[in-house]
Amino acid sequence: MNGHTILLGGIGGDSHSVGLTILRQSLSAHGYKVRYLGTQNTVSDFFRMAGMANLVMISSMDGHARYYLREFPSFKREFKTNGTLWYLGGNLGSGNGSERDYLEMGFNRVFLNFIDLETVLNMLARDLNGTEAAASYPALWEHSLASTRSLPGMASDALLDNETFESSRREVLEQWSTGSGARRLAGNAQFHAHTRKFSDRRGDDLPVAQARSVAVRHGLIDGEDIRL
Repeated sequence: MNGHTILLGGIGGDSHSVGLTILRQSLSAHGYKVRYLGTQNTVSDFFRMAGMANLVMISSMDGHARYYLREFPSFKREFKTNGTLWYLGGNLGSGNGSERDYLEMGFNRVFLNFIDLETVLNMLARDLNGTEAAASYPALWEHSLASTRSLPGMASDALLDNETFESSRREVLEQWSTGSGARRLAGNAQFHAHTRKFSDRRGDDLPVAQARSVAVRHGLIDGEDIRL
């Protein structure tokens, strides 16, 4: 049992949690203390907690990692995290930055696509070998977590003004190679108006299966048990 502390969570609007849950359980089973932030965190959330961890793992599965992490380099320069290591992984998106781009941001390890748990665990053991386990501050952790979850203005039903909306939309679209084709809202509306809706199609024409690849890949269920 190593006792090193790992801060784990997803970033941005991404709400994928299955992989995070599997990773969390595996890390705990291998003796790591896991501080779990859940999904949809900001860069500042991670840096607020990073000083209490030996290593931070950030997950992004929706292809917008570079956009969500645009402030990461400035936070890395501003905050002193006492040698904390930074891992980034998930599905970082084709054309949305190379491994070198993220390493230059300040990450120590970058996984652009799927990587098996055994490989991750082996890398952790090597990277943390000889490193003293971070001190445990349960009260400080609970206080910091409560502050993160109750930040004012994290969510709002207020409409964005046109300038803010257009600026944010432009930044997101620039992260995608096909983004230029989606810039015209009028063109998008015309396209969808003439596209057959899924709800209009007959169910017997389009059989639907729930994807179970993650569970099969990690041995949680047998691939032969999957049924349409």
